[in-house]
Amino acid sequence: MSLNPDEEAYLRLLRELGLSHMYLSPHDLKRLALAPQPQNPFHALSPANIESERRFSYCKGFDQLLSRKQIRWEHLRKPIIALAEMASVAEILREEAADKTEPLPELSKIAIAYSGYFQRRFSKSFFPPALECARRAPALFAGRLLKENAPLAAISADEWLTMPPSIFTAIQDIAIFYVCTHGRIQQSQYQAALHDRYWQPSPADFGANGPKVLVLDTCHGADRTPPFRNFWGTALQGTSVRLLLACEGPIVIDTPSTERGYAFADNIVQENTSIADAWLRAVRSTSSTGTSRPVAIGLGDTAAEATTMLSLTFHDLRSAAKRPSPLSPRVPVQFADRH
Repeated sequence: MSLNPDEEAYLRLLRELGLSHMYLSPHDLKRLALAPQPQNPFHALSPANIESERRFSYCKGFDQLLSRKQIRWEHLRKPIIALAEMASVAEILREEAADKTEPLPELSKIAIAYSGYFQRRFSKSFFPPALECARRAPALFAGRLLKENAPLAAISADEWLTMPPSIFTAIQDIAIFYVCTHGRIQQSQYQAALHDRYWQPSPADFGANGPKVLVLDTCHGADRTPPFRNFWGTALQGTSVRLLLACEGPIVIDTPSTERGYAFADNIVQENTSIADAWLRAVRSTSSTGTSRPVAIGLGDTAAEATTMLSLTFHDLRSAAKRPSPLSPRVPVQFADRH
């Protein structure tokens, strides 16, 4: 018994709901087959766990097919019952697989930190001005990734941001650590302003189980000159950090520009988008002056490894098989950059 195009379309939509997406259970499909006349399953049943946009789209599709009155219900009953039986088998197989398979651990946690207000006894030579927008970029970054079910492991701000060492006890085994504050170069060494002092990164701050990606939303976080590379080579040797995202020279920190936090997070959750490219595009697309110069620096035990880190994706960080291992404490750090 051949089906006409409308009947084929109706059955195809049911197959998507019952097999591809599992919104309709085998019991739902059998109930539908016993209905006395053609039905829109969204009116006759209650498909579970379906987003409102998708529900509207499917419901409209069924209504359009039924409005043409070309569907012969007696021709569809047997195919729908067969579909219900297929869905039952698929459901059993899924349950057996769930019982036998332990989920792989995911490294998807993130942590954010920012300093916007500084004590006046901070420094005799340089008292950093307040950064009222310091919280915006990290908060927007975290807010976007929370929608992707990426757990927020730590938030540290102003007087509660003390590095080292207390902040780092909360960010072990995380994917990305995002920091926003003032940054400066002092004798070819990078320093970030905390509430009451400067912090100069060292291997002890991160260790082998810290973040894989370090985002320095500060001025002077990245530079491609040898003295600066020498500093980071020493500061990150043997640590977990495999990708450094920052800016070369000053970075604009105003209300429009700090939207880079959201843009960065939104970019990295896109399929096949590298974290490096996500950062570069985010900074360029939101800079209110166009003067911020983003840089992504891959780190590796070899030059090839460092280059590979520039292709690292958020999906890779969440995969035990693809997650990069820590840098060797015995081998000089190699760098590759994209800017």
